[in-house]
Amino acid sequence: VAHLKGMPLTNANFHGCKSLTNGGVAHLKGMPLTIIDFHGCQNVTDEALTYLKGMQLTNVDFGDCENLTDKALTHL
Repeated sequence: VAHLKGMPLTNANFHGCKSLTNGGVAHLKGMPLTIIDFHGCQNVTDEALTYLKGMQLTNVDFGDCENLTDKALTHL
């Protein structure tokens, strides 16, 4: 994910990426993303959503993210 930093992406689809971690999500901080799909990313936890704070997200998918809790959504 680090190689994406600085790119003007608005959509990031990590659907089913079981190797995506909080550290990878941290590289998304500050990007102009509006759509993020983390469906099935089992290594993403509540911490990861802190890196998305302030983004103008219009569509997110956290389905089957077993390590995300409702509390994490307060970061968005």
